[in-house]
Amino acid sequence: MADGDIEQIVATMKFIGDRNRLRIVRELMRAERCVAELIAELGIPQPLISYHLGKLREMGLVRARREAQWVFYSLDPEAWSAYVAPVLDLLQPGPLPPQAAYGANRRLRCGRGDSKGCR
Repeated sequence: MADGDIEQIVATMKFIGDRNRLRIVRELMRAERCVAELIAELGIPQPLISYHLGKLREMGLVRARREAQWVFYSLDPEAWSAYVAPVLDLLQPGPLPPQAAYGANRRLRCGRGDSKGCR
């Protein structure tokens, strides 16, 4: 993994790591919501909810749909999956290579004939 990839993952984790933003995302994972519903569910002031929804919309992670005077927000599942995919790839690497297993460094040293630290 290149340093640029790591920087992107760090930026993603910082962006979604905001407590209020993550709570809003969790609510949008459950159902489409308007700002009034988010205020009632989360107890977050309207300006703060609007700020975070704006940031999520700028990133393309949340969609807005107008119905009369109401605006309903929902998560864009494809955009969300693509956005978090690098983080998930890092955190769910699959089977580790033998060199990364517990005690592997000790076994490798002992296998080379280096008895330092071997029993």
